[in-house]
Amino acid sequence: MIVDNRVILFFATEPMERLQPALKYDEKIDIGEQTKVLLDKSALLADDPTAIDAVLYLHSAGITGNINDLLQQVEKIPVTKVNKRQAQRQALNDKVKNTAGQIIAKLKINPKAKGMDRSFRNNNFAYVISLINREINKTLNKSPGERHDLNASELDLIDSRFPHIIAKIEHELS
Repeated sequence: MIVDNRVILFFATEPMERLQPALKYDEKIDIGEQTKVLLDKSALLADDPTAIDAVLYLHSAGITGNINDLLQQVEKIPVTKVNKRQAQRQALNDKVKNTAGQIIAKLKINPKAKGMDRSFRNNNFAYVISLINREINKTLNKSPGERHDLNASELDLIDSRFPHIIAKIEHELS
């Protein structure tokens, strides 16, 4: 039953009342033009705490502007051949150390013990690193002190043959 914009529901013993709000729009809104319409994208960041931290860091550093323009500026930084070779040499050293650790872990050997080196001078970790470096030098026909002279093509060659070098070292140690 509807009485004065109210719906009254009757059940077995007593009536329940459901109210429907009367919506009245006294003020009419007219949109005449679309100038200075801004879209707030900050709500999109609310679900990503890492993005919020990044925006706050940029703000605290005084960096302002369109993020796309800023990204294009960062991507345009040229890398010289010298810097690239230095980075490749450092990456090779890091790769050798990480791989030596993986080999020792795979063989379940204590890295600080001196059982692998027959002369007992190096611990196992340093010994495996020296084996990998020796094999890299053999691959390039270089002596041990010439790593700083490697060119880009030699570094690329090492990178392409690295899995084969590691397989050979693992076979020797097992």
